Amino acid sequence: MSRAGGDADRTAQSTEEREGGWGWVIAVAAFFVNILTIGCHNVFGLLLMDLVEEFDESVFKTSLIGSIDFGCILIFGPLGGACANTFGSRPTAVLGVLILSSSLLISSYASTLDFLFYSYGIGFGLGTSLCYVQGIVMVSKYFTSQRAMATGIVFCGSALGTLVVSPLYQLTSTYLTWRQTLRVMSAFSFLSLLCVLTYRPFERSTDKKSTLEERVNKSPARGLIVDLALWKNVAFIIWAISIGLFKLGYLVPYVHVVKHCEDIGAPENFGSLVLVVLGLTTSVGRLIFGRLADSPKVNRLYVSQTSAFITGLANLILPSMPSPTGLIIYSIVIGLMDGGVEILLPVMTLDLVGSEKMTIAWGCLLAVISFSGLGPPIAGALRDAQGDYSGAFYFAGAPMIVSSLVLILIPTWAKKQHQEPALSFLSIDPSKLDLSRITIPDDNKPAGAKHEKYNSPQLTRPVKVHVNDISKEIYETNQI
Repeated sequence: MSRAGGDADRTAQSTEEREGGWGWVIAVAAFFVNILTIGCHNVFGLLLMDLVEEFDESVFKTSLIGSIDFGCILIFGPLGGACANTFGSRPTAVLGVLILSSSLLISSYASTLDFLFYSYGIGFGLGTSLCYVQGIVMVSKYFTSQRAMATGIVFCGSALGTLVVSPLYQLTSTYLTWRQTLRVMSAFSFLSLLCVLTYRPFERSTDKKSTLEERVNKSPARGLIVDLALWKNVAFIIWAISIGLFKLGYLVPYVHVVKHCEDIGAPENFGSLVLVVLGLTTSVGRLIFGRLADSPKVNRLYVSQTSAFITGLANLILPSMPSPTGLIIYSIVIGLMDGGVEILLPVMTLDLVGSEKMTIAWGCLLAVISFSGLGPPIAGALRDAQGDYSGAFYFAGAPMIVSSLVLILIPTWAKKQHQEPALSFLSIDPSKLDLSRITIPDDNKPAGAKHEKYNSPQLTRPVKVHVNDISKEIYETNQI
């Protein structure tokens, strides 16, 4: 076989790998990991009721456990990314499963509420963070054109986890104590160990000979430069701020909606039904938006803005609908809109920073989102002070509205800042696009064509650039 033929075979193999391949196995495995782990987190609202009754503490103090738990999933994101870079995604995920299942088991023997702050809040959150981050990062590496769809499948597991674990918790707590129920959840989450074993590292097909450029790119100094350069990307900083604001109110329904159902006099176990509806509609929404986000006709930024605005509006309206019907409508709306934000978190982050910085950027974004853990205790304090959840849901909705407005700044700043060209549609200034970095397939170039088709290995799909009006054409084909 000629050298040219060998290069072509390696290119075809690399392309096939980046279009899925084993990545579909990992996507399905990460889907089940999220069902088994995130599902346990999302039913804290049911556990909250049992803990308030058991330890006779305020809603504010008890909800702090869930806030620490959710916050630790995110704040330890950079740690998960660092461990993955050092030891690999599979060992890191295995360690995470062992920690989270052990933490649930230990929490079932808690004699005081304060003990649960450490065992359930920190331990359960840390373990989940270590395995949760790996699935998202690996899917981003294995996919290009179908990345949003694969991500939608993974995130759908989180939503379906609520749908599965909520009735399971309700059923077991009917016949068992909350302590015994936690032990069942510990065994349930331990099953995810079988799934994370499929996290095979993605290796691009390259020549065995290590070039000087490859050694430089893999050096610690290069890694430090990448980390520092990330925070010069103002568009990414704006994105992180916007998501941080949205997430501040995001956890409030998951932690407090069950107690809210009790406050308005809803039928017994109606709170569990609301969680089931929320989980079902969230699953549907994530699949729909995952499919839409891969379409070249859909602007991802507009999708994220609209979803954030509608979700915030639903939280602001909920206090004026204090009825079971109103709660069902509310759960359907925020469940469907959830996909418009959640699915695009890793996809738009990759658009903003490029694949080289994705692991660090994703970990940093999760750390920013960790401040969302402040939302549930603040909502709980407002409920204790006012006697109802009106103020709590106003608090949840307002920053979401602000979040949707902040996103307006991203394309505006992308036109002003100087960034490395040809990384993504969001992070470049088209007027500074370095065409020398983009290869032109001569065999596909029609004679006398007005448009040229440029392909870059760093772009997720082909881009048509108008030779005489480059800036306009780039934004017309913007995929975010």
